[in-house]
Amino acid sequence: MADQQPSAEQPPGRSWLRRTLAPFVGRLRRGDVIAANVEGGAQGVAVGKYIVQIGTLAVPVWPLFALLAALAVGAGVWAWRQRGPTTMDGQFNVAVADFVELDKQGRPVSSANARQLGSLMFETLQASYPQADPALRIWHDGSVSWRRQGASIGAISDSTQAITVANKINADIVIYGALDPQARFTLQLYVSQRPSIYGDANAIVGAYRFGEPIQLKPGDVAGSSVALTKRTRALVAFVTGMRADSQGYFDDAQTAYSQAEALLPDEKSAAKAIIEYFKGQSAYYKSVFDPSSPTAPQLLNEARQFFEEALRNDPDYARAQIGLGAVFHQQAKLQPTAKKRLQSPELEQAIDAYNRAITMAPRTSEQGWIEAAARQGLATAYYLKGASLFQVKDDAAADQWLAKAATLIEQTRPTL
Repeated sequence: MADQQPSAEQPPGRSWLRRTLAPFVGRLRRGDVIAANVEGGAQGVAVGKYIVQIGTLAVPVWPLFALLAALAVGAGVWAWRQRGPTTMDGQFNVAVADFVELDKQGRPVSSANARQLGSLMFETLQASYPQADPALRIWHDGSVSWRRQGASIGAISDSTQAITVANKINADIVIYGALDPQARFTLQLYVSQRPSIYGDANAIVGAYRFGEPIQLKPGDVAGSSVALTKRTRALVAFVTGMRADSQGYFDDAQTAYSQAEALLPDEKSAAKAIIEYFKGQSAYYKSVFDPSSPTAPQLLNEARQFFEEALRNDPDYARAQIGLGAVFHQQAKLQPTAKKRLQSPELEQAIDAYNRAITMAPRTSEQGWIEAAARQGLATAYYLKGASLFQVKDDAAADQWLAKAATLIEQTRPTL
């Protein structure tokens, strides 16, 4: 290898690279460059101590490294700015989590089988909406472009994690599930509280187990079960119904809920109870939104039937009992006079339904919320009775019922 002295002069027509790096080059000293031809056809390329020389351009190594680092940082900043939103910004947002597998000790772990089930759920849900809809957002890690989904959902194994994720990314529904060591799969969802959800959001907020566990084949969990396919499609139809409800399309919601129910087994189940409950909520709120409509009484009767069917499928379903209380309360409220209201059976039926829900609360996984929601409903029934008694000039009795209503409202205020 021979030493060579590069020229410090810069000929006219310098390239942009030479002009950019000229301030860093300076005047070179003999011995700063160690040069050699790399290939037979590559001439004038030299690598030396702190210097890279290409033709007549000598570039110090450290400034070159700094330039490359700056370019890398710039590319990273650009990519960061191009990523999608970190919160879901649709009118109706569905997040499909990574499903988990339970080990022999019941601890949730990540597995290929569980992730495959999560991807199947996302793909089935996505296929139900082939046309892009800016009002709908469906996210699932690894299945949505990073330019459309800027936050990770992660694996979810319980309702506490689902609540955290829903609040973090602004999801209306979080779908999650678990595969146990015997290859039985349980599908669950959490419904969050957002203004876009119709009516009294508290009535539907919470975690739901969508049916009994499904037995799958250990070696082919995603493709071996007709029951899994039907359950997945049923949940998709159920979500479609919820979305229609949130937009005020109550008839479309009822159609979707009925489609979901038709995909479930004929026998009684918790999943059927959930669907009947949402059918009852949909009919109830349609009647409440237009109480003067000639169809309002019929809608309330339908809501009552749906809630009663939910209780036949799951006798301990306290939410459905609260729904019954709401229907009876509204039917009493629609009576033309205070006297007729006090004479009709619905007001006492509302009080009885709310009290039954309170007794059911300890048998549920959401005792605190059920007790508070039932007491709040009971307070409204007490108030309606007190106000009606006041209208018929029974002031002493009215004061008693109004005082009971005020006490219940104060008790439930910290919870709801």
